[in-house]
Amino acid sequence: MTAIFTIIFIIGILLVGLAVYMGRDIEYKQYTWLSYLSLGIPIFLFMLMYLIPSSASGILLIGLPVGTLISLICCTVALFKKDEKNILAAIGLFLTLILTGVIVIFGIFLFTPYAP
Repeated sequence: MTAIFTIIFIIGILLVGLAVYMGRDIEYKQYTWLSYLSLGIPIFLFMLMYLIPSSASGILLIGLPVGTLISLICCTVALFKKDEKNILAAIGLFLTLILTGVIVIFGIFLFTPYAP
């Protein structure tokens, strides 16, 4: 389980490093709605994961994978825009990768006969 999170974290560090390297020559950078969206979606998904009772777990089975995919796309696009600041998108990417690890672990225990 730790290996999954370590691999996902290393992938995130490499993506952020590549995005910073590609956008280093641009002088004027700013935050746009995409930066705020890439940070807001994972925070909303974490709140959704902990605030929804277990009786409504159907929302989580659909909402978390779809929301994580949307957040991953937003973070990647925000990181690789040339005139976008990378801090909020990087934080959103790391939160999204943590959610991805949780979904992978949850999916393993959901579809296999082993109990956690």
